[in-house]
Amino acid sequence: MQTTYPLSATATLEIASGDISNQKDLDAVVIFLSSRPQFGAESASSDAGKARKVPGIVLPALPAIQPGQAVVSTHFKARSPMVIACLAPVFGVDLPSENLLKNCYRNAIALAEGQGAKSIGFSGISGLGFYYPTENVAETAITMICELTPTFQSLRTVRFLLLDSFSLRIYREACNEILGVLT
Repeated sequence: MQTTYPLSATATLEIASGDISNQKDLDAVVIFLSSRPQFGAESASSDAGKARKVPGIVLPALPAIQPGQAVVSTHFKARSPMVIACLAPVFGVDLPSENLLKNCYRNAIALAEGQGAKSIGFSGISGLGFYYPTENVAETAITMICELTPTFQSLRTVRFLLLDSFSLRIYREACNEILGVLT
């Protein structure tokens, strides 16, 4: 089930269950890579210059990036025209974690806007190798999207795609609190 929240007169935020690699209606999808493969997430910086696989998406060789940075790839196999890879911080390890996570969202939005994307989808990030409490990441993500909304030139839809009912509930509660919407 998808829940839609108004961000502005021209933009909406969607919270939905789904697989980030199967979003053919989105112009851009954002995946989070980890700088710390020992934490169990898909590694990025340790494999700089090598092609890597994220379930459903094949990314070509990417340059070495730091936590909080993002790169766009148009040469990939995915259902969306653009894949943006963000090197997400590991909570409590890459410091300051919250600021680096905010930079992930800021940089991904800037890259999508720079390509004229009308829609963007973010995969969920939490305990899967990043050790982020779901409540913290939901609040940070939604707050950043709200702060960035006035800068949108082309973006009209921002979608968070989550894989479990707990994360869906937490993101919806965060939207209700931050956006002042009651469902």
